[in-house]
Amino acid sequence: EGRISALLELGSGFHPDLSGRENVYLNASILGLSKRDIDLVFDEIVDFSGIGGFIDAPVKVYSSGMYVRLGFSVAVHVDPEILIIDEVVAVGDEEFQRKCFDHLFKLRSQGTTIVLVTHSMGLAAELCDSAVWLDHGDVRAIGTAPEVIDQYLAEVNEREAEARQSEGGDDDVETAPDVTRTGSGEIRVTGVELLGADGKPAPILLTGEPLTVRVAFTARERVDDVAFFLGFVHENGVGITGTNTRMHHRGAVPVPAGSGFVDYTFDALPLLPANWRLSVALRSRGHTYDHLDKAYPLAVRASGETENGAVRISGRWSDPVVDGVPAYPAPAPSVVEQ
Repeated sequence: EGRISALLELGSGFHPDLSGRENVYLNASILGLSKRDIDLVFDEIVDFSGIGGFIDAPVKVYSSGMYVRLGFSVAVHVDPEILIIDEVVAVGDEEFQRKCFDHLFKLRSQGTTIVLVTHSMGLAAELCDSAVWLDHGDVRAIGTAPEVIDQYLAEVNEREAEARQSEGGDDDVETAPDVTRTGSGEIRVTGVELLGADGKPAPILLTGEPLTVRVAFTARERVDDVAFFLGFVHENGVGITGTNTRMHHRGAVPVPAGSGFVDYTFDALPLLPANWRLSVALRSRGHTYDHLDKAYPLAVRASGETENGAVRISGRWSDPVVDGVPAYPAPAPSVVEQ
């Protein structure tokens, strides 16, 4: 119970032929404020929206971003006890989004109940204490935000894995139009398998889970001094990291004629969710036997709370130290009577 303010779609409660100023008064009146109340917060609304130079222009000439700025500013300045919003704040630029989230944090600290409708797991994890997963109007799960996010992602991952398995795939990438293959060919890559912790092919990969990349090859003849290379390319086209046997194993080695494979194993996959591409190369001191550039897809997904960036870094945090004293001192050792 209490004063409810809502921002559910672009321009909700606005009349296109009225000016921004007139729409502030109209929308705030609909939300329950008197003219005197609106007068008191009008300047704050305009300053927060950042569209002061256009406040007396009709809103039908506003861009979608300006709509959202003004609508959001009105919604959060009517002193709501319950604020219902969806993802329209994503339309604003970076500066305005930061202002929005800072103001939402302020409202939350004052006791305002915020109901957020979102497809963003990151927003849900960051802003929400509890969550409800709705699927075509049916409640699928209720609980803390991390619990519900984990359940939702588990089902999405399972569906994608089933779809990829049913589609199958062909390891021969030579005829793929977007793959560049170069090299002299004495030894060639014949396929790549992605194996999970159980040793079985993994149609999708999970950040933080074990993974083995198995590179199959065929050598037409004995080849001396061969190094195996892997390169991981983010979906934005940037090569993020790579590894090779010359630097990270036993160096370049001779390979006899025949077919075989070599494995590279992650104890915990550090790649964050994205549609990655894998490049594979067989080289010898500047000479390329085979190079498949961005030839193999790696669908990496989250198994829990999402993170920002491309890779998960390793390291350890310490507890806070305040004025030279640990904020959480270690417990005293227990005394055992003899």
